[in-house]
Amino acid sequence: MTEVPLGEDEVFEINITLGSTADPITAVIVDGDNEEIDLSGWTIVFRMVDIETGIVKINNAACTVNDRANGKVSYSFTATDINTEGCYQAWFIRKQGILEGWYPGGKRKMIINVVKPVGS
Repeated sequence: MTEVPLGEDEVFEINITLGSTADPITAVIVDGDNEEIDLSGWTIVFRMVDIETGIVKINNAACTVNDRANGKVSYSFTATDINTEGCYQAWFIRKQGILEGWYPGGKRKMIINVVKPVGS
């Protein structure tokens, strides 16, 4: 499992081999004070967008909530999620009616690099 770390003003990069079965990405959803958010009543989805083209690769796919009271979530990639080489920005999004919260937010970024296998 790849875990998105807590912290401020940072870019977290994950490298995934094109066509592989990647480990799930896990995160603890936190507020601006780095306090875990209770996710009771929220739906959690995952979004991934190609940084260069702006094309949405993963559009609000369902996530697993591993520990609702302590904000722990994960997303497991499908084969089509990582079948295109590129650099993507990704978020866990919590939704409740018309309300949304994007994580990471602010100056923090989760970057996912889908790269060719070594030697290819």
